[in-house]
Amino acid sequence: MRLTKALAAVGVALGVAACGSSNVSRGEQLVKRIIPPPQGFTYYPSAGATGSISPAVFSQFGGEGSASKVQFLAGFRQNYANDQTLEGLTISVLEFSSTAAASSYFADTAHEALSYSAPKYRPYPAINGAVEVDGTKPYAGEYIHGVVMTRDRFCAIVVYVADGPGSPPIELSEWSRVQYELL
Repeated sequence: MRLTKALAAVGVALGVAACGSSNVSRGEQLVKRIIPPPQGFTYYPSAGATGSISPAVFSQFGGEGSASKVQFLAGFRQNYANDQTLEGLTISVLEFSSTAAASSYFADTAHEALSYSAPKYRPYPAINGAVEVDGTKPYAGEYIHGVVMTRDRFCAIVVYVADGPGSPPIELSEWSRVQYELL
């Protein structure tokens, strides 16, 4: 499947290059805060594509220094793929110790999300305070679009990956809205 590189790259860019083993139980609890696979998508089976994000992994890749500095507690990343259309979907949820810590992390990093795709950032009006991210160049041969959001003690990003240029599907809006409600 061509999306292997792109889904792996999304994980690296989101600061979750490898799913860690510490804090697994807390990270595993975040699964209930992630949308189920949309119609046509299945769980992506590649090793390391899905799982808990430990404080150690976050500290290495999270973009704002150590997990303790930003009060990161746990995270979880779930990848889905559509084998028929070669589309991919990655959902990452990060939990912080407080609403203030999540909001601060969001403010500091939302306009850096998916930076490897030379994105354009703009407010995402369907979700209060969210940021839409549209990649303007391919990365690993794929095109990437996303929505970054925060609610309560959580930050999340919904990332859509396609094998060609163009606008994301209209469903990205619904997936993002439902993801926001689950936070």
